[in-house]
Amino acid sequence: MRSGKKNGMKKEIIFQVVGCVFAVAFAEVSPELQKAYRLGAESKVVYKVVDDEGNVVPNAEAEVWYRSYGRSWDDAHWKTKTDTNGVFVAQHRTNERLVVAVRKNGYYFCTDDVSYFDTQRNSVIDGKWQPYGAEKKLVLKKVKNPIALSNHDELDCRRIPAYGNWLGFDLERFDFVAPHGGGTHEDVLLRFSLQKEGDYRASVELSFTNQLFAGVCFARKDENSELKFQYYADTNAQFVTTCRYFYERESGRPPVMNTLDEHSYLIFRTRTKVDQTGCLKSANYGILAGPLGFVGPGGFSVGRCLFNKIENDNNLEWMRHE
Repeated sequence: MRSGKKNGMKKEIIFQVVGCVFAVAFAEVSPELQKAYRLGAESKVVYKVVDDEGNVVPNAEAEVWYRSYGRSWDDAHWKTKTDTNGVFVAQHRTNERLVVAVRKNGYYFCTDDVSYFDTQRNSVIDGKWQPYGAEKKLVLKKVKNPIALSNHDELDCRRIPAYGNWLGFDLERFDFVAPHGGGTHEDVLLRFSLQKEGDYRASVELSFTNQLFAGVCFARKDENSELKFQYYADTNAQFVTTCRYFYERESGRPPVMNTLDEHSYLIFRTRTKVDQTGCLKSANYGILAGPLGFVGPGGFSVGRCLFNKIENDNNLEWMRHE
């Protein structure tokens, strides 16, 4: 009974804190917006679904959720289909959020998330969230040629064997090369630094300078699609040979950082070979996705590492087995 009372008290305190924060933000907005957060306002979004080539996608299944803070009776959920023009409409009363998901066989599903809880970005006119009835485009990417790729995720963390030295790392096996691990190819060189006493400083450097034409190029994940990464590595892209990610925190100052976060990834080219004229003859390609960082006492990990084992194949469309 005591533990039940404690849990109840904790929940009550949490709700009180959330309510106080909401009340402070609430007091700084217009009366019409205050009314919308109290009683809800009408939301309407017209979605147009197209494929990755811009063609409309009819008869796709669209699922719609509306959620309201403190007004569960305003919550709503339904399924519908896109019409012959690839259009469906989400319309309902809410004071918080709209979420949609669109699916069709032969495509990667896509989503959209609209938050009405941001008092700085949202406005209400005549009881309607603005822009009312605005058209938004959603892209269903075609399933083209998914293949098996070597896959390692954040659970495959590795212990850092040494700091301050360049260490060979195998991106296919996601392991250091001998004598520090079971890797067999120096696909990239890594150098770690860590200072925990006093001011905190941590960094990891990536170098592909041990190979001609090897390197990485930066990209952003498509957060609205099941297919987060590009279909293919652009072999004509500008691959940089070195990059450094760091986090520094000094007493009395805000942190300074350059990180590979959860929204970003690197496309890498490695195991390069050149012909007799010095031109690139072959290579392997893959993805190193954020977040990249230190884990626990003396370890590091990445969000995901994908490696295409087939020489000169730049296909990065991963056949998931999850």
